Amino acid sequence: MKEIYQDDLSSEGAKARELAWLREHLPAFWVTASEGYREQGRGAVVIDTTTEPLGEDTPFYYVPQIRFEAQEDEVSLGLTKLISEYGPEGQFVAVFIRPRDDELEFGMFQIRVGERLVEAVGGFIDHEGTIRNHV
Repeated sequence: MKEIYQDDLSSEGAKARELAWLREHLPAFWVTASEGYREQGRGAVVIDTTTEPLGEDTPFYYVPQIRFEAQEDEVSLGLTKLISEYGPEGQFVAVFIRPRDDELEFGMFQIRVGERLVEAVGGFIDHEGTIRNHV
């Protein structure tokens, strides 16, 4: 995978850990994103690190775009734009919610999976994909 960063809010080390974790669990995210899209339309896979650090117990879930559209904050507006741009046949959006001092920080990634998947939904990646990072 290739990474392109545009996020100045978090450290490069945090982004590198998140990207490595995304790669390691990409099949599960692809299944979640594909099923979420089929059942609820466009949306994002949200990875919540506020209660559990990155690891086997880190919760993640699919949130439909309409829930972000209902919010009027800058993060939700940016995320809504990113969600409206991805191609659900081979891409998804992942959002990390990170604790930062007394507030939350968000890392948004547009993920492109490999062209050939072992199964129609959520196989293993067999060549490089692309991750674009957005704030």
